[in-house]
Amino acid sequence: MLAFLTGAKKQSTRYSRCAHLRAFFNHILDRYKLNFTNPCDTLIIKRVFRPARIGIRTVIDRETIDEIIYTTAKTRDRLILELQARAGMRIGEVLKLTPNDLDGVKVTIRNPKSGREQ
Repeated sequence: MLAFLTGAKKQSTRYSRCAHLRAFFNHILDRYKLNFTNPCDTLIIKRVFRPARIGIRTVIDRETIDEIIYTTAKTRDRLILELQARAGMRIGEVLKLTPNDLDGVKVTIRNPKSGREQ
């Protein structure tokens, strides 16, 4: 039945749904102290619904990034790309910046996603 429900889905979705179902059965078994095995713990299900393999990410080299930045026509876009590439800022952090956040070469990020104060 699980194979029928996840047949046309990506491998990561299939694995996730199987993991949720396995966790549900484990919860029921632990909660009610039932005496049967988890049906999601069979070898066949573990093989069919194994986690998806993560592909190798490609990294853009520094020269290509510099070329992209320097060929950008608008100053605003160039500044956004510079802050992202050089300072490692996320796009949301860059777009929330105000002139008050700049102090010379120091930039203060308010409410960063990393969980730090600033």
